[in-house]
Amino acid sequence: LGPFGGIFIPIVVMLALLGIDSISTELENPFGDDANDLDLLELIGNLESEAMTMFELCGDDKAAAAFVWRRVPQRVTDMSCKPIRRQLVLAELAAEDFVQGT
Repeated sequence: LGPFGGIFIPIVVMLALLGIDSISTELENPFGDDANDLDLLELIGNLESEAMTMFELCGDDKAAAAFVWRRVPQRVTDMSCKPIRRQLVLAELAAEDFVQGT
């Protein structure tokens, strides 16, 4: 194969492996604070909204009344990539800053 098999193919294989290593380094910790990490606060907010919608759709008023929306503390909002303004809490454990659920 000559120079093609002795130089070119090993270089292509090396670059492919370095690329895979670079990708795995970026994906190593998906729940951190880097720009390309998953925003767990946004996912939790979506889950809370969907849970309240399911309570309303199935007619479970007792379960829906057990939860209230509360303002998210500023330090938590600062950690999220997207604006999060409210969180779902148990009504008996919520202390202040109630928000109308929409």
